Amino acid sequence: MSRLPSPDAILAWLRDNPGHAAKREIARAFGLKGADKVALKKLLVEMKREGTIERRRRSVRPPRPPTRRARPRGRRRGRGR
Repeated sequence: MSRLPSPDAILAWLRDNPGHAAKREIARAFGLKGADKVALKKLLVEMKREGTIERRRRSVRPPRPPTRRARPRGRRRGRGR
């Protein structure tokens, strides 16, 4: 019997615990051990593919809102171009 949490439960936990976003911490929070950790890893990969979460190195986060890059204005310093 799998005790794997739903993607919604994982997202809710990530929003409530932004500083503890490693895979290990998620598994510990939901009491997962052994084969359930492997299933959690696959679930996190699937959530990343869907764009539900962002993974950076060892941490997992809900995605950031889209931002616009600022366009430089004026002249560049240096060679006058």
